[in-house]
Amino acid sequence: MVGHGLSIVSLVICLIIFSYFKSLSCQRISLHKNMFLSFIVNSIVTIMWLSFNMASDQATNTGNPVSCKALAVLTLYTSTSNYFWMLCQGIYLHTLIIVAVFVGEQQLFWYYVLGWGFPIVPALMYAVARGLFFNDK
Repeated sequence: MVGHGLSIVSLVICLIIFSYFKSLSCQRISLHKNMFLSFIVNSIVTIMWLSFNMASDQATNTGNPVSCKALAVLTLYTSTSNYFWMLCQGIYLHTLIIVAVFVGEQQLFWYYVLGWGFPIVPALMYAVARGLFFNDK
């Protein structure tokens, strides 16, 4: 929990620096800011998950199964989102290095769809499969 807390603080400082200095505004920094935001959200959700599990262990059989399942799916979504934002960084750099001769300015919309939107697919698949085949209450 301490590591996630330190991560949140340092990433918020990075976001403030990137947002404050307008000379740092470019597409690459926009992708960095989104990736940092996904790490912040993942750390917050992980802290919530750890806190929820500790509270459930201390108060036996009083945990809320619906909130536990929702938090599990949210944890999966945020973790997957981190990896997809790393993929977006790689695709962006690949496009800059290899395809830069043929492409001018890249459209960030598709990176946002890939980084924030596509992780919904495996999270929903997990939630549906867990609900249908292993609904353990």
